Amino acid sequence: MNKGNEAIIQQILSEIEKYQTVIIQRHRDADPDAIGSQVGLAQLLRISYPHKTIYTVGEEEPIFDWIGKMQSVEELTYSNALVIVVDTPSCERISGSHYFLGAQTIKIDHHVNMDSFADLNWTDESFSSASEMIYYLVAHSKNHLKLDKNSARCLYAGIVGDTGRFLYDDTSSYTFFVASKLLEYGFDAPTVNRFEEDMSPKVAKLMAYVLQNVTILDSGLAYIILNQQILQKMTLSSGEVDTIIPVVGKIATVKIWAIFRENENHTYHANLRSKKMVVYDIAKKHHGGDHPLSSGADAKNKAEIEQIIEELNALLSD
Repeated sequence: MNKGNEAIIQQILSEIEKYQTVIIQRHRDADPDAIGSQVGLAQLLRISYPHKTIYTVGEEEPIFDWIGKMQSVEELTYSNALVIVVDTPSCERISGSHYFLGAQTIKIDHHVNMDSFADLNWTDESFSSASEMIYYLVAHSKNHLKLDKNSARCLYAGIVGDTGRFLYDDTSSYTFFVASKLLEYGFDAPTVNRFEEDMSPKVAKLMAYVLQNVTILDSGLAYIILNQQILQKMTLSSGEVDTIIPVVGKIATVKIWAIFRENENHTYHANLRSKKMVVYDIAKKHHGGDHPLSSGADAKNKAEIEQIIEELNALLSD
């Protein structure tokens, strides 16, 4: 399948060939695709170039340790390194603050292009996930890049995570093709799928709280505000909170839903989701973005939360 990315692929491969040290980063509040594309790329580069030093850098997300862990890198290491940032639409969302110190930077991302922050930017919304993009990179590398069982497992985990188990609209025939090719490497796919579905008792309690307290309007809009008191009581990481985002969308009458999470500085982060209507434009008005039907946004206070709720409700009334 040719998505017209051949020129940028060859540029990326050329840059990878040049550098002895490669540092791979991804976005804050990581999800399976962020970790899967990051760790999967690192692993396949180690297989393809045994003489190179490959690092994965970012905040630890213990709930995704089953995909792979992060490493510590000295600031000086960046000066002669290639830095590849995956699955990250804007520089503000990068996990790890030293990416800009790299000798060369590359962005590989499937979100709406909000910020061409790297020296070389490959963004393509037609892919379901950054993990799918990494497979495409390998497939079009003219055998310079090689997968193994572990890197294939990581990429598969990322695809399963970002497609919502192949339920979301950005799942394409190419997505299924890539998943089938990855499965040929013989990793335990049912175990990966179970890891994606498993939840801790703490997350289960949060899910119960959300389903009991979510507000559902006649228009089909659903929303809930998770304040610091609730989050601290349940001692949940941001990654654990994110795992419950799809749950509200399983309610049949819900068309658009928003989960507002209070930050420690008493501002709020919003996760906006939709089954059919585009919420990206509303997210962008509130310092956010990502995908047409799946976006993040920020609210500085409860007044801005009310504004976002009104805008989402108006979208359903149009």
